Amino acid sequence: MNLFLDTSVVLAAIGSKNGASRFVTNIARRQNWSLFVSDYVIRETELNLKALSFIDQAHFHFLKSTWIVVKDVVTFEWVTLFLKKPKIVQSCLALRPMQRCY
Repeated sequence: MNLFLDTSVVLAAIGSKNGASRFVTNIARRQNWSLFVSDYVIRETELNLKALSFIDQAHFHFLKSTWIVVKDVVTFEWVTLFLKKPKIVQSCLALRPMQRCY
């Protein structure tokens, strides 16, 4: 299975050892899942790391080594009217074959 991770999922995975995001990122390799992120997600994650009171640096470095980075895509103009972070959703929607956005 292929999963596209949003910034909030990445931050939750490195900010908590017991949440669902951590669970998904921990089992991804064992389940042969691919974890996709966009350049925008990486930049946004790095900007928001300072706001976390707990950061598991080891898990963050592990996660970074497992990511498949895709380019930011802005092609669906109508999406930008309704979404807070259209680049993230558009990057996920542009993947072929269709991936799950988590």
